Amino acid sequence: MKTLLKIGVGAALLLSLIGCQVMGDERLISQTLNDFEESLLAKDVDKIMTYYSDSYSDVQGMNKVALRQILTGFKDSGGLDGLEISTDDAVVVINDDGTATVGPMTIKSGQFNVTQTYTLVKEDGAWLFSTVDTIQN
Repeated sequence: MKTLLKIGVGAALLLSLIGCQVMGDERLISQTLNDFEESLLAKDVDKIMTYYSDSYSDVQGMNKVALRQILTGFKDSGGLDGLEISTDDAVVVINDDGTATVGPMTIKSGQFNVTQTYTLVKEDGAWLFSTVDTIQN
């Protein structure tokens, strides 16, 4: 009987720890998204780029260096002025492969209107964007 109790308590503790890890990751991802949104609204390209993995690439093959150039161009041309960001429908999913998916997130300005879904990887305890799927609206 004591052995069964120990196994039950051990299993409950393990499940609790796994649950805490998932909830902790969801909170970290939510915080990343909040900080990313603040950086976008502040038009802080340097800060924005800290949320992207060095291995970032999108479906068009754009890497982190090219993304920085595009964001800098948008900022310089006023394309980041008046941003509207909607995360109302965004859902965080922790995937079995250790990545996470978040979306949809809609970003609008006078120059563009896109809906994005992000795939994140955990690197050194931080969740970073590894790919972004973008749909032009």
